Amino acid sequence: MPRPLTLEDVARLPRPGTVGPASLRFAPGDALVTYLASPDGTLTQALFAIDLATGARRVLLDAAGGGVRDETMSREEALRRERLRERGLGITTYAWADRERSLLVPLAGMLRLIDVEGNRSAQIPVA
Repeated sequence: MPRPLTLEDVARLPRPGTVGPASLRFAPGDALVTYLASPDGTLTQALFAIDLATGARRVLLDAAGGGVRDETMSREEALRRERLRERGLGITTYAWADRERSLLVPLAGMLRLIDVEGNRSAQIPVA
């Protein structure tokens, strides 16, 4: 017999059944698909890549030491995210660089440039 449903089960975030990949994008050349997802089923997202030839999945960047967090968010940002119904924390956006095999990720007040081939990264100050 299944266990009874509790108030804690109903009220937890993210809601059961609503956790899935977001911001799916093909890499230039279509060799990779990148997306945002939570590695542990919470609201905190990391950046993942799937190699379409092998099916291998890897974390390109997690939000350790940066990313969107409730305690570092301004009141204005919290209200903006609430109006847009944005719940995700950690890495919330990224973009492929046009002619590179690199991704740009805003993280902790900097832009992180990630080379997906060599798995290297560099930080670019934002003025």
